[in-house]
Amino acid sequence: MINILSTPSNNYTMPCGIMFYSACINNKKGDIHFYIICDNTFQEENKKKLRDTVEPFGNKLDFIIIDDKYINNIANLENNWYPKYVFYRVFMAELFPTDIHKMLYLDCDIIVRHSLESLWNIDLTNYSLACVLLANLDYWREHQICKRIKDFIANQPQKIIFQDQDILNYNLWDSKLYLPLTYNFQSGFLYKKNLMNFEYLKYKNNLEEAKKDPIILHLSGARPWLKRCTHPMKDEFYKYKAQTLWKNEPLGKRKVPIINKMIDFMRKPLSKFGVSQKVSPYDNTIPEK
Repeated sequence: MINILSTPSNNYTMPCGIMFYSACINNKKGDIHFYIICDNTFQEENKKKLRDTVEPFGNKLDFIIIDDKYINNIANLENNWYPKYVFYRVFMAELFPTDIHKMLYLDCDIIVRHSLESLWNIDLTNYSLACVLLANLDYWREHQICKRIKDFIANQPQKIIFQDQDILNYNLWDSKLYLPLTYNFQSGFLYKKNLMNFEYLKYKNNLEEAKKDPIILHLSGARPWLKRCTHPMKDEFYKYKAQTLWKNEPLGKRKVPIINKMIDFMRKPLSKFGVSQKVSPYDNTIPEK
């Protein structure tokens, strides 16, 4: 049984459902147990749609309802980019019973393109997690990771800039297993080389191999459920969306600052004279389908 966790809000029901569907359709053994950690504002209608997405494949879905009082100590870390929902996963070892030994956390902006068996079966002995976020919950419990995280948040909040990412990195840096990039092929891996925020040459072979046919496509920051998405692989999202209960749901509107709208407005006429053009971070190298 593969355990998969996500932490969507009501507003992220559609991308979460499409992610769930992509996992189900590419793992047809009916051996996935999905979990969602949410608060009591998550609507019953949305719960039903998510259940109706996974159960026809023989899979299960359970909701873990969390009381906000449980995470009051992180309330001051919330902002527009990092709402409370992103922090739920850091307490997963406490929130799940001890007979659940391992959990694969997947963000809602993910498309699972192939079987997850090779990832799930990776040996995590002596590791807290493998980066995607395949967590060894037994290790977390044995080493009191949740307590360490709570102490870290309370005593060293100045070190937390990238919210849950920094929390995990500071506390698990010496017990992480690094995996091939195919298991978490992020948007930044398709950027122009001068815009990549990592050492391209160090990861070149790994990156180029993963680009051919990634197992997990992470549309980080791209939000293809909103209009004007420019990600080179956004069609992967639309392909799965068209097979789901959300197939007729329109794309949302992207909030664009007025200054950006003005710049785009000026670029259109100027581009006809070769003076200006739209700037994209992507190198337009779309992996083969």
